Amino acid sequence: MDAGQNSSARIFSCQPGAANLYQPDNEPELWNSTHEEIQGSTRITSDAYITKTVTLTEALKDQFPSMVIFGPAHYGFLGLYNWQGELTATPTGSNWFTDKYLEQ
Repeated sequence: MDAGQNSSARIFSCQPGAANLYQPDNEPELWNSTHEEIQGSTRITSDAYITKTVTLTEALKDQFPSMVIFGPAHYGFLGLYNWQGELTATPTGSNWFTDKYLEQ
């Protein structure tokens, strides 16, 4: 990197050679309480969340093919396990949100 180049501009860009990482969400199962002004008071369903995530990430990959996209970032175990009680997950591993998410 040139000494005169602004390093923060390089870090937060989608330029060749830059770290292009994106996490499209944060604690999505809580959006109805943490972002009520956007989500409303109704909890987002796992199906709606997955649809929104796929749509957004496909658009990002079209524009920035080398971008690494990762997520979701749950607030705790119940988001991974049963999407805050929406799914009927079992301790042996069937019907977990994580399985549903990765299938999409």
